[in-house]
Amino acid sequence: MPCKIVVFFLITGTTVGLVLSLKTTWITAMETCARFGLVPSVPDKNYTPKEHWIGTATYKMSWGIVTLQIEETEDEKYCFEFVLPFLNETIWSNRNDCPSPLSGILRGTNGHKCTFADFNNISIKNLPPPTHCMMHQGNSSRYVSCEEKIDDGCQQIGNISRFGITLSFRNRAV
Repeated sequence: MPCKIVVFFLITGTTVGLVLSLKTTWITAMETCARFGLVPSVPDKNYTPKEHWIGTATYKMSWGIVTLQIEETEDEKYCFEFVLPFLNETIWSNRNDCPSPLSGILRGTNGHKCTFADFNNISIKNLPPPTHCMMHQGNSSRYVSCEEKIDDGCQQIGNISRFGITLSFRNRAV
């Protein structure tokens, strides 16, 4: 019996290791991190010459930009429940000549930051696809298409429950 358990752990450990080192899209990478109790890489703390995803993405809207970050949160300032349907606007209409009915409401949110959800695979899976996602390599980071296949960048930390998905709002100059 102990031999079977060791073999199971060896097979499982190898499988998890292979899953976490695959090149994948940003959403899939964030889901993978959350599913295994990991968090996205933090560029300031982890130097690696290899391209990998970090937990930052943007939604470019007709009225401005919403930046999503997966980060350690202590703030109890939660976003209003209408934010997710608003972000879904990026799927069907993101043209300057067709502003969202919510854009007037959100114009007053310039510079605001709030916690949208706890970081877990369900909250990530329910997000609409971002416009651009942040990848990191060596000493620099840049936004690229979220559909690019890049290493997931997942890393272990002490307590994943302190991590959340935050949103920051920045209006375009009118």
